[in-house]
Amino acid sequence: MPKERKSNYIIKIPKNSLPFIFLIVFLLFITFWYLKNQTASVKNNLENKTVIEPTSTLTPTLNIVNNDLQPATNNTNNSNGANTLTLEQRQKLGQQKAKLEEAIRQTKAEEDRLRKQIEEAKIDCESYTETKDQCLSDIKELENKLNEMIRQNDIASVPLREKISEINALLGI
Repeated sequence: MPKERKSNYIIKIPKNSLPFIFLIVFLLFITFWYLKNQTASVKNNLENKTVIEPTSTLTPTLNIVNNDLQPATNNTNNSNGANTLTLEQRQKLGQQKAKLEEAIRQTKAEEDRLRKQIEEAKIDCESYTETKDQCLSDIKELENKLNEMIRQNDIASVPLREKISEINALLGI
């Protein structure tokens, strides 16, 4: 009779179950990898959130698109002299228009976000007793800076709106 080999391992694993074990290990690896990425994503989202303190200052911002956005030149090669744009030129103009509109939307969204945070700061300020007057004056200062930002963004958005009008004219919209 052949002698049975004595195993040094605590658990004896039959050879036919190895693929099943590898599958379980692989699924565990995928699960932990997914959870790690989700945790990192949540952490990044939390780090990217900004909170306006009553003493912070606002700076006017307008996400202006790069200056390389120039409408394609008009071709006047047809007999009646009307503008003819190639499909590629129309697509490029459409992309430029979308970028300009997105810049304006982002600015408005930033203004709305700041308005909401000022309102939340007002609510928080109501709970202060000793520093309530200082808190309210800080909020008033923030509101003045927000109004200045809105005014400057409105001025800065005029060229963007003009460019959108030019693109619409080129596209025949």
